[in-house]
Amino acid sequence: MKHVVWFISLLLAFSAGYFVNHFSSETLPLDGQPKKSMSAEKGAAEDKRLSATTATARASTPNTEEKENDDEEAATASELAQQLKALVNRDPMSLTFSDMANIYMFVSNLSEAQLLAIIHDLSSKESEENQTVFTIFYGRYAELNPPAALDFAMTDMADEQLKNMLLNISLVNLAKQDPLASYERFVALTGKSQGNEGISKQRLSSSLIATFSGLAKQDLSLAIDKLNELSQLGHGVTMPLWGLTQGLESKQEFLDLLTLTESFDNHEIEDGIISEWARRAPEQVGEWLLKDYSGERLEQLKDNFVQTWGYNDRESSGNWLVDNTAPDKAGKKVVNFLRSWAWDEPEAAMQWFTKQPDAIYNQKTFADFVNDAAYRQPQFAMKYMSYLDSKKDQQRLSETIYRSLKRKSTQQANDFLEQSPFKDEILEFDKYVEESL
Repeated sequence: MKHVVWFISLLLAFSAGYFVNHFSSETLPLDGQPKKSMSAEKGAAEDKRLSATTATARASTPNTEEKENDDEEAATASELAQQLKALVNRDPMSLTFSDMANIYMFVSNLSEAQLLAIIHDLSSKESEENQTVFTIFYGRYAELNPPAALDFAMTDMADEQLKNMLLNISLVNLAKQDPLASYERFVALTGKSQGNEGISKQRLSSSLIATFSGLAKQDLSLAIDKLNELSQLGHGVTMPLWGLTQGLESKQEFLDLLTLTESFDNHEIEDGIISEWARRAPEQVGEWLLKDYSGERLEQLKDNFVQTWGYNDRESSGNWLVDNTAPDKAGKKVVNFLRSWAWDEPEAAMQWFTKQPDAIYNQKTFADFVNDAAYRQPQFAMKYMSYLDSKKDQQRLSETIYRSLKRKSTQQANDFLEQSPFKDEILEFDKYVEESL
Protein backbone atom coordinates (compact mmCIF):
# COMPACT_ATOMS: atom_id res chain seq x y z
CA MET A 1 0.00 0.00 0.00
CA LYS A 2 2.88 2.32 0.82
CA HIS A 3 4.28 1.80 -2.68
CA VAL A 4 0.92 2.82 -4.16
CA VAL A 5 0.61 5.98 -2.04
CA TRP A 6 4.10 7.12 -2.95
CA PHE A 7 3.57 6.22 -6.59
CA ILE A 8 0.57 8.59 -6.60
CA SER A 9 2.61 11.26 -4.83
CA LEU A 10 5.41 10.79 -7.33
CA LEU A 11 3.05 11.37 -10.25
CA LEU A 12 1.59 14.44 -8.55
CA ALA A 13 5.04 15.84 -7.86
CA PHE A 14 6.17 15.43 -11.43
CA SER A 15 2.90 16.88 -12.75
CA ALA A 16 3.34 19.91 -10.52
CA GLY A 17 6.90 20.29 -11.74
CA TYR A 18 5.82 20.73 -15.34
CA PHE A 19 4.06 23.97 -14.39
CA VAL A 20 7.18 25.47 -12.85
CA ASN A 21 9.94 23.86 -14.90
CA HIS A 22 9.65 26.24 -17.84
CA PHE A 23 10.20 29.28 -15.64
CA SER A 24 13.20 27.98 -13.71
CA SER A 25 15.19 25.95 -16.26
CA GLU A 26 17.21 28.99 -17.36
CA THR A 27 18.00 32.51 -16.14
CA LEU A 28 17.81 35.68 -18.24
CA PRO A 29 20.41 38.48 -17.90
CA LEU A 30 19.62 42.09 -18.71
CA ASP A 31 20.45 41.65 -22.40
CA GLY A 32 17.62 39.11 -22.72
CA GLN A 33 19.87 36.27 -23.79
CA PRO A 34 19.53 33.00 -21.87
CA LYS A 35 22.50 31.72 -19.96
CA LYS A 36 23.11 28.59 -17.92
CA SER A 37 22.26 28.87 -14.26
CA MET A 38 24.91 28.15 -11.65
CA SER A 39 23.07 24.96 -10.69
CA ALA A 40 23.14 23.80 -14.31
CA GLU A 41 26.90 24.44 -14.56
CA LYS A 42 27.43 22.65 -11.28
CA GLY A 43 25.25 19.77 -12.48
CA ALA A 44 27.28 19.46 -15.68
CA ALA A 45 30.51 19.34 -13.75
CA GLU A 46 29.04 16.86 -11.30
CA ASP A 47 27.75 14.81 -14.24
CA LYS A 48 31.27 14.43 -15.63
CA ARG A 49 32.68 13.50 -12.23
CA LEU A 50 29.96 10.92 -11.53
CA SER A 51 30.26 9.43 -15.01
CA ALA A 52 33.96 8.91 -14.42
CA THR A 53 33.46 7.43 -10.98
CA THR A 54 30.64 5.17 -12.17
CA ALA A 55 32.93 3.73 -14.82
CA THR A 56 35.65 3.32 -12.21
CA ALA A 57 33.29 1.56 -9.82
CA ARG A 58 32.60 -1.11 -12.42
CA ALA A 59 36.23 -1.83 -13.27
CA SER A 60 37.15 -5.43 -12.50
CA THR A 61 40.44 -4.69 -10.67
CA PRO A 62 40.23 -1.29 -8.97
CA ASN A 63 43.38 0.31 -7.56
CA THR A 64 43.59 2.56 -4.48
CA GLU A 65 42.76 5.73 -6.44
CA GLU A 66 39.69 4.05 -7.98
CA LYS A 67 38.51 2.95 -4.52
CA GLU A 68 38.72 6.55 -3.31
CA ASN A 69 36.60 7.60 -6.30
CA ASP A 70 34.07 4.91 -5.39
CA ASP A 71 33.83 6.30 -1.85
CA GLU A 72 33.39 9.82 -3.19
CA GLU A 73 30.62 8.70 -5.54
CA ALA A 74 28.77 6.86 -2.76
CA ALA A 75 29.04 9.90 -0.50
CA THR A 76 27.67 12.15 -3.25
CA ALA A 77 24.72 9.83 -3.94
CA SER A 78 24.01 9.52 -0.23
CA GLU A 79 24.15 13.29 0.25
CA LEU A 80 21.68 13.91 -2.56
CA ALA A 81 19.38 11.25 -1.22
CA GLN A 82 19.43 12.88 2.21
CA GLN A 83 18.53 16.23 0.66
CA LEU A 84 15.48 14.70 -1.00
CA LYS A 85 14.51 12.93 2.23
CA ALA A 86 14.36 16.33 3.88
CA LEU A 87 11.83 17.43 1.25
CA VAL A 88 9.59 14.36 1.45
CA ASN A 89 9.85 13.47 5.14
CA ARG A 90 6.13 13.88 5.81
CA ASP A 91 2.77 12.32 5.01
CA PRO A 92 2.70 12.17 1.18
CA MET A 93 -1.02 12.89 1.05
CA SER A 94 -0.48 16.19 2.92
CA LEU A 95 2.11 17.57 0.51
CA THR A 96 1.15 20.98 -0.87
CA PHE A 97 1.48 21.98 -4.52
CA SER A 98 4.58 23.95 -3.55
CA ASP A 99 6.06 20.88 -1.81
CA MET A 100 5.52 18.75 -4.88
CA ALA A 101 6.96 21.41 -7.17
CA ASN A 102 10.06 21.65 -4.99
CA ILE A 103 10.52 17.88 -5.12
CA TYR A 104 10.20 17.91 -8.88
CA MET A 105 12.63 20.79 -9.31
CA PHE A 106 15.22 19.14 -7.06
CA VAL A 107 15.10 15.83 -8.93
CA SER A 108 14.80 17.36 -12.41
CA ASN A 109 18.06 19.26 -11.94
CA LEU A 110 20.01 16.01 -11.60
CA SER A 111 21.64 14.41 -14.62
CA GLU A 112 21.08 10.87 -15.81
CA ALA A 113 24.49 9.79 -14.48
CA GLN A 114 23.76 11.28 -11.07
CA LEU A 115 20.37 9.57 -10.93
CA LEU A 116 21.84 6.21 -11.90
CA ALA A 117 24.52 6.47 -9.20
CA ILE A 118 21.88 7.37 -6.61
CA ILE A 119 19.43 4.57 -7.43
CA HIS A 120 22.30 2.06 -7.45
CA ASP A 121 23.27 3.28 -3.99
CA LEU A 122 19.72 3.32 -2.58
CA SER A 123 18.69 -0.04 -4.06
CA SER A 124 21.36 -1.71 -1.93
CA LYS A 125 19.90 -0.25 1.29
CA GLU A 126 16.70 -2.00 2.25
CA SER A 127 14.43 0.29 4.23
CA GLU A 128 10.99 1.81 3.66
CA GLU A 129 12.47 5.30 3.97
CA ASN A 130 15.01 4.57 1.25
CA GLN A 131 12.35 3.00 -0.98
CA THR A 132 10.33 6.21 -0.83
CA VAL A 133 13.23 8.35 -1.96
CA PHE A 134 14.44 5.68 -4.38
CA THR A 135 11.07 5.62 -6.16
CA ILE A 136 11.19 9.38 -6.79
CA PHE A 137 14.75 9.26 -8.15
CA TYR A 138 13.87 6.24 -10.27
CA GLY A 139 10.80 7.98 -11.69
CA ARG A 140 12.95 10.80 -13.00
CA TYR A 141 15.54 8.35 -14.35
CA ALA A 142 12.74 6.55 -16.20
CA GLU A 143 11.72 9.87 -17.78
CA LEU A 144 15.22 10.42 -19.14
CA ASN A 145 16.06 6.87 -20.21
CA PRO A 146 13.12 4.46 -20.01
CA PRO A 147 14.88 1.48 -21.71
CA ALA A 148 17.76 1.68 -19.22
CA ALA A 149 15.29 2.07 -16.37
CA LEU A 150 13.50 -1.09 -17.52
CA ASP A 151 16.77 -2.99 -17.57
CA PHE A 152 17.66 -1.71 -14.10
CA ALA A 153 14.33 -2.84 -12.64
CA MET A 154 14.71 -6.27 -14.20
CA THR A 155 18.26 -6.90 -13.04
CA ASP A 156 18.61 -4.97 -9.77
CA MET A 157 15.23 -5.23 -8.02
CA ALA A 158 14.46 -8.30 -5.91
CA ASP A 159 11.17 -7.12 -4.38
CA GLU A 160 8.49 -8.29 -6.83
CA GLN A 161 5.89 -5.68 -5.92
CA LEU A 162 8.36 -2.83 -6.26
CA LYS A 163 9.82 -4.31 -9.44
CA ASN A 164 6.41 -4.42 -11.12
CA MET A 165 5.66 -0.85 -10.09
CA LEU A 166 8.97 0.38 -11.49
CA LEU A 167 8.51 -1.55 -14.72
CA ASN A 168 5.10 0.03 -15.11
CA ILE A 169 6.55 3.53 -14.59
CA SER A 170 9.22 2.83 -17.20
CA LEU A 171 6.78 1.44 -19.76
CA VAL A 172 4.58 4.54 -19.42
CA ASN A 173 7.57 6.81 -19.99
CA LEU A 174 8.75 4.72 -22.92
CA ALA A 175 5.25 4.97 -24.43
CA LYS A 176 5.57 8.75 -24.47
CA GLN A 177 8.73 8.46 -26.58
CA ASP A 178 8.10 5.31 -28.60
CA PRO A 179 4.71 3.62 -28.05
CA LEU A 180 5.53 0.69 -30.35
CA ALA A 181 8.71 -0.04 -28.39
CA SER A 182 6.72 0.14 -25.15
CA TYR A 183 4.21 -2.33 -26.55
CA GLU A 184 6.94 -4.75 -27.61
CA ARG A 185 8.63 -4.54 -24.21
CA PHE A 186 5.30 -5.19 -22.48
CA VAL A 187 4.71 -8.30 -24.58
CA ALA A 188 8.25 -9.52 -23.93
CA LEU A 189 8.05 -8.87 -20.19
CA THR A 190 4.71 -10.60 -19.74
CA GLY A 191 5.60 -13.64 -21.84
CA LYS A 192 6.76 -16.95 -20.43
CA SER A 193 10.43 -16.39 -21.16
CA GLN A 194 13.05 -17.31 -18.61
CA GLY A 195 13.77 -14.38 -16.32
CA ASN A 196 10.19 -13.09 -16.27
CA GLU A 197 9.35 -14.80 -12.98
CA GLY A 198 7.44 -12.55 -10.62
CA ILE A 199 6.22 -10.18 -13.33
CA SER A 200 2.49 -9.50 -13.12
CA LYS A 201 0.45 -8.87 -16.26
CA GLN A 202 -2.17 -7.16 -14.16
CA ARG A 203 0.27 -4.73 -12.55
CA LEU A 204 1.84 -3.79 -15.86
CA SER A 205 -1.41 -3.54 -17.80
CA SER A 206 -2.11 0.08 -16.85
CA SER A 207 0.90 1.09 -18.96
CA LEU A 208 -1.11 0.01 -22.01
CA ILE A 209 -3.31 3.10 -21.66
CA ALA A 210 -0.39 5.38 -22.56
CA THR A 211 0.94 2.87 -25.10
CA PHE A 212 -2.26 2.59 -27.11
CA SER A 213 -3.03 6.29 -26.80
CA GLY A 214 0.34 6.96 -28.42
CA LEU A 215 -0.09 4.24 -31.04
CA ALA A 216 -3.51 5.57 -32.04
CA LYS A 217 -2.10 9.06 -32.54
CA GLN A 218 0.73 7.74 -34.70
CA ASP A 219 -1.07 5.06 -36.69
CA LEU A 220 -4.63 3.96 -35.84
CA SER A 221 -4.44 0.90 -38.10
CA LEU A 222 -1.29 -0.28 -36.32
CA ALA A 223 -2.93 0.31 -32.93
CA ILE A 224 -5.91 -1.82 -33.97
CA ASP A 225 -3.63 -4.61 -35.23
CA LYS A 226 -1.74 -4.61 -31.92
CA LEU A 227 -5.02 -4.66 -30.02
CA ASN A 228 -6.03 -7.82 -31.87
CA GLU A 229 -2.58 -9.33 -31.34
CA LEU A 230 -2.76 -8.60 -27.62
CA SER A 231 -6.19 -10.21 -27.45
CA GLN A 232 -4.95 -13.34 -29.21
CA LEU A 233 -2.07 -13.55 -26.71
CA GLY A 234 -4.65 -13.79 -23.93
CA HIS A 235 -4.30 -10.32 -22.45
CA GLY A 236 -7.20 -8.21 -21.25
CA VAL A 237 -8.30 -5.43 -23.57
CA THR A 238 -9.80 -2.92 -21.13
CA MET A 239 -6.64 -0.84 -20.63
CA PRO A 240 -5.59 -0.72 -24.29
CA LEU A 241 -9.13 0.26 -25.26
CA TRP A 242 -9.06 3.13 -22.77
CA GLY A 243 -5.92 4.39 -24.46
CA LEU A 244 -7.06 3.72 -28.00
CA THR A 245 -10.35 5.60 -27.54
CA GLN A 246 -8.92 8.64 -25.72
CA GLY A 247 -8.71 10.66 -28.91
CA LEU A 248 -12.16 9.74 -30.22
CA GLU A 249 -14.80 12.45 -30.06
CA SER A 250 -17.63 11.95 -32.54
CA LYS A 251 -20.24 9.25 -33.01
CA GLN A 252 -18.77 8.44 -36.42
CA GLU A 253 -15.32 7.85 -34.98
CA PHE A 254 -16.67 5.28 -32.53
CA LEU A 255 -18.74 3.62 -35.27
CA ASP A 256 -15.67 3.45 -37.51
CA LEU A 257 -13.68 1.76 -34.73
CA LEU A 258 -16.49 -0.75 -34.20
CA THR A 259 -16.44 -1.51 -37.93
CA LEU A 260 -12.65 -1.93 -38.02
CA THR A 261 -12.73 -4.38 -35.11
CA GLU A 262 -15.94 -6.31 -35.86
CA SER A 263 -14.03 -9.27 -37.32
CA PHE A 264 -12.02 -9.80 -34.10
CA ASP A 265 -12.95 -12.93 -32.19
CA ASN A 266 -13.41 -11.21 -28.84
CA HIS A 267 -16.70 -9.69 -27.69
CA GLU A 268 -14.85 -7.75 -24.98
CA ILE A 269 -13.47 -5.45 -27.66
CA GLU A 270 -16.94 -4.50 -28.93
CA ASP A 271 -18.18 -4.17 -25.34
CA GLY A 272 -15.22 -1.98 -24.38
CA ILE A 273 -15.62 0.41 -27.30
CA ILE A 274 -19.34 0.83 -26.63
CA SER A 275 -18.67 1.34 -22.91
CA GLU A 276 -16.17 4.13 -23.61
CA TRP A 277 -18.64 5.74 -25.99
CA ALA A 278 -21.40 5.41 -23.37
CA ARG A 279 -19.31 7.20 -20.76
CA ARG A 280 -19.18 10.25 -23.01
CA ALA A 281 -22.54 10.21 -24.80
CA PRO A 282 -24.99 7.71 -23.21
CA GLU A 283 -28.12 9.03 -24.91
CA GLN A 284 -26.34 8.73 -28.27
CA VAL A 285 -25.41 5.12 -27.59
CA GLY A 286 -28.91 4.27 -26.39
CA GLU A 287 -30.44 5.66 -29.59
CA TRP A 288 -27.92 3.77 -31.75
CA LEU A 289 -28.66 0.47 -30.01
CA LEU A 290 -32.41 0.85 -30.50
CA LYS A 291 -32.41 2.19 -34.06
CA ASP A 292 -29.23 1.18 -35.88
CA TYR A 293 -27.59 -1.83 -34.25
CA SER A 294 -28.16 -4.93 -36.39
CA GLY A 295 -26.02 -7.57 -34.68
CA GLU A 296 -27.03 -10.62 -32.66
CA ARG A 297 -25.96 -9.33 -29.24
CA LEU A 298 -28.55 -6.59 -28.72
CA GLU A 299 -29.84 -7.72 -25.30
CA GLN A 300 -26.35 -8.27 -23.91
CA LEU A 301 -25.15 -4.91 -25.21
CA LYS A 302 -28.20 -3.19 -23.73
CA ASP A 303 -27.45 -4.74 -20.33
CA ASN A 304 -23.79 -3.68 -20.53
CA PHE A 305 -24.81 -0.20 -21.63
CA VAL A 306 -27.20 0.28 -18.71
CA GLN A 307 -24.53 -0.91 -16.29
CA THR A 308 -21.95 1.52 -17.69
CA TRP A 309 -24.35 4.44 -17.70
CA GLY A 310 -25.46 3.51 -14.20
CA TYR A 311 -22.03 4.31 -12.78
CA ASN A 312 -22.65 7.98 -13.58
CA ASP A 313 -26.44 8.32 -13.55
CA ARG A 314 -28.43 5.52 -11.96
CA GLU A 315 -31.87 7.08 -12.28
CA SER A 316 -31.57 7.92 -15.98
CA SER A 317 -30.07 4.55 -16.84
CA GLY A 318 -32.75 2.76 -14.82
CA ASN A 319 -35.50 4.71 -16.55
CA TRP A 320 -34.02 3.79 -19.93
CA LEU A 321 -33.95 0.14 -18.91
CA VAL A 322 -37.61 0.16 -17.90
CA ASP A 323 -38.69 2.02 -21.05
CA ASN A 324 -36.80 -0.29 -23.41
CA THR A 325 -37.28 -3.76 -21.94
CA ALA A 326 -40.05 -6.23 -22.71
CA PRO A 327 -42.59 -6.35 -19.83
CA ASP A 328 -42.02 -10.06 -19.18
CA LYS A 329 -38.28 -9.47 -18.64
CA ALA A 330 -38.35 -6.07 -16.95
CA GLY A 331 -38.76 -7.29 -13.37
CA LYS A 332 -35.72 -9.57 -13.37
CA LYS A 333 -33.54 -7.06 -15.23
CA VAL A 334 -34.48 -4.27 -12.82
CA VAL A 335 -33.58 -6.43 -9.81
CA ASN A 336 -30.18 -7.16 -11.37
CA PHE A 337 -29.73 -3.47 -12.14
CA LEU A 338 -30.59 -2.46 -8.58
CA ARG A 339 -28.12 -4.82 -6.90
CA SER A 340 -25.04 -2.61 -6.92
CA TRP A 341 -27.15 0.48 -6.27
CA ALA A 342 -28.66 -1.17 -3.19
CA TRP A 343 -25.19 -2.05 -1.93
CA ASP A 344 -24.05 1.57 -2.18
CA GLU A 345 -27.19 3.65 -1.62
CA PRO A 346 -30.07 1.40 -0.53
CA GLU A 347 -32.51 4.17 0.40
CA ALA A 348 -32.05 5.94 -2.96
CA ALA A 349 -32.46 2.64 -4.81
CA MET A 350 -35.60 1.89 -2.78
CA GLN A 351 -37.08 5.30 -3.54
CA TRP A 352 -36.61 4.82 -7.29
CA PHE A 353 -37.87 1.22 -7.12
CA THR A 354 -41.16 2.12 -5.43
CA LYS A 355 -42.02 4.49 -8.30
CA GLN A 356 -42.08 1.68 -10.86
CA PRO A 357 -45.28 0.04 -12.13
CA ASP A 358 -46.73 -3.06 -10.43
CA ALA A 359 -45.27 -5.36 -13.07
CA ILE A 360 -41.81 -4.32 -11.83
CA TYR A 361 -42.31 -3.36 -8.18
CA ASN A 362 -44.13 -6.19 -6.45
CA GLN A 363 -43.68 -8.72 -3.66
CA LYS A 364 -41.54 -11.09 -5.74
CA THR A 365 -39.13 -8.46 -7.05
CA PHE A 366 -39.00 -6.63 -3.72
CA ALA A 367 -38.07 -9.87 -1.93
CA ASP A 368 -35.16 -10.35 -4.35
CA PHE A 369 -34.14 -6.70 -4.09
CA VAL A 370 -34.02 -6.55 -0.27
CA ASN A 371 -32.27 -9.93 -0.07
CA ASP A 372 -29.55 -8.65 -2.43
CA ALA A 373 -29.23 -5.49 -0.35
CA ALA A 374 -28.82 -7.54 2.82
CA TYR A 375 -25.43 -8.89 1.72
CA ARG A 376 -23.87 -5.47 2.34
CA GLN A 377 -26.61 -3.48 4.04
CA PRO A 378 -28.08 -5.76 6.75
CA GLN A 379 -29.46 -2.87 8.81
CA PHE A 380 -31.41 -1.61 5.79
CA ALA A 381 -32.79 -5.10 5.15
CA MET A 382 -33.88 -5.46 8.78
CA LYS A 383 -35.76 -2.17 8.49
CA TYR A 384 -37.84 -3.38 5.54
CA MET A 385 -38.34 -7.04 6.45
CA SER A 386 -41.92 -6.28 7.54
CA TYR A 387 -42.73 -5.34 3.93
CA LEU A 388 -42.55 -9.01 3.00
CA ASP A 389 -45.82 -10.92 3.21
CA SER A 390 -44.35 -14.39 2.75
CA LYS A 391 -42.87 -16.20 5.79
CA LYS A 392 -40.61 -18.07 3.39
CA ASP A 393 -39.20 -14.80 2.04
CA GLN A 394 -38.77 -13.49 5.59
CA GLN A 395 -36.85 -16.62 6.55
CA ARG A 396 -34.57 -16.36 3.51
CA LEU A 397 -33.91 -12.70 4.27
CA SER A 398 -33.22 -13.49 7.94
CA GLU A 399 -30.62 -16.08 6.92
CA THR A 400 -28.90 -13.54 4.66
CA ILE A 401 -28.98 -10.80 7.30
CA TYR A 402 -27.45 -13.12 9.90
CA ARG A 403 -24.61 -14.16 7.60
CA SER A 404 -23.95 -10.51 6.72
CA LEU A 405 -23.95 -9.39 10.36
CA LYS A 406 -21.72 -12.31 11.31
CA ARG A 407 -19.02 -11.07 8.91
CA LYS A 408 -19.01 -7.68 10.63
CA SER A 409 -19.84 -8.33 14.28
CA THR A 410 -20.41 -11.56 16.18
CA GLN A 411 -22.33 -9.70 18.87
CA GLN A 412 -24.70 -8.04 16.41
CA ALA A 413 -25.30 -11.36 14.67
CA ASN A 414 -26.09 -13.07 18.00
CA ASP A 415 -28.42 -10.26 19.04
CA PHE A 416 -30.31 -10.59 15.75
CA LEU A 417 -30.44 -14.37 16.09
CA GLU A 418 -31.88 -14.30 19.60
CA GLN A 419 -34.81 -12.09 18.64
CA SER A 420 -35.58 -13.80 15.31
CA PRO A 421 -38.55 -16.15 15.00
CA PHE A 422 -36.42 -18.14 12.52
CA LYS A 423 -33.55 -18.87 14.90
CA ASP A 424 -33.48 -22.64 14.28
CA GLU A 425 -33.73 -22.25 10.52
CA ILE A 426 -30.96 -19.62 10.54
CA LEU A 427 -28.59 -21.87 12.50
CA GLU A 428 -29.35 -24.82 10.23
CA PHE A 429 -28.69 -22.74 7.12
CA ASP A 430 -25.50 -21.29 8.61
CA LYS A 431 -24.22 -24.78 9.42
CA TYR A 432 -24.98 -25.95 5.89
CA VAL A 433 -23.08 -23.00 4.38
CA GLU A 434 -20.07 -23.50 6.67
CA GLU A 435 -19.86 -27.18 5.80
CA SER A 436 -20.09 -26.39 2.11
CA LEU A 437 -17.08 -24.09 2.17
